Amino acid sequence: MKKLYLILSVIIISIFNISNASSDSYYKYGTGDLQLSDGTVNAFITYIRGEKGKSPNDFFVTTDGSGYYYWYCSYGQGNCMEGNIKEDTKICEKFTGKICKKFARKRDIKWKNGINPAKGKASKIRSKWSDAEIRQKLTELGFYNN
Repeated sequence: MKKLYLILSVIIISIFNISNASSDSYYKYGTGDLQLSDGTVNAFITYIRGEKGKSPNDFFVTTDGSGYYYWYCSYGQGNCMEGNIKEDTKICEKFTGKICKKFARKRDIKWKNGINPAKGKASKIRSKWSDAEIRQKLTELGFYNN
């Protein structure tokens, strides 16, 4: 009976440790230092402003900041859902030929670099801001000209 209790205890503890480890260690956005190239910043500005009848959905960048790929949502879709992180990463990597990570969701920069809180007002970019204001915000968050 003691062996059965011991085995069940080990199994239950293992299950909890595995589920906690996988949820804490997984962050679907990029992390670490990142410097965006001028071309990537220009593309991000275009993405933030959206296109006629569309709004920003997901923005991916290469880990060296030199490449990007992004998706829009149609305004009529209401609250547009995120794409599949694995599939979208593969598309970005095929397009750029480099490793990609998710940088932003809608107009919120989610990349964690030690400066950007990756949530709230401090990480939000407004579509009505000028190019200079967007560049300044990226600089403040440590992603441009640092």
